[in-house]
Amino acid sequence: MRFLEKDVLRALTNSFIVEKIGGEYIYNMVRGDDNGKTWITYSELDNGAGRYAEGVESTSIILFQVDIWSFSPVKGDLKEAVNTCMKNIGFQRITTANLYEPDTKIYHYGMRFRTELKI
Repeated sequence: MRFLEKDVLRALTNSFIVEKIGGEYIYNMVRGDDNGKTWITYSELDNGAGRYAEGVESTSIILFQVDIWSFSPVKGDLKEAVNTCMKNIGFQRITTANLYEPDTKIYHYGMRFRTELKI
């Protein structure tokens, strides 16, 4: 198994993203206690065995979800920046969802990513 939470955080905390969301409002799973109008959460969804060689796991398939939350519609350049950051560390985008949470009036753009790494 490989654990990539620190790599994902490091990738997402780039100057363009931080500037676009108005600060380092990037959290693992749950939003912190702040007043940001836009923030990002990320979480590992799965970390499973990929390929085997002679009965021994040789790769791990890792899935991450990155969510952009905002009180206004999420802009395309921020979505693209998140996608590029994840791509730069070896992830491939596999699905997205553009959502609106009517009870909280929050826009939510979810992105799922996949990678396969040698152990």
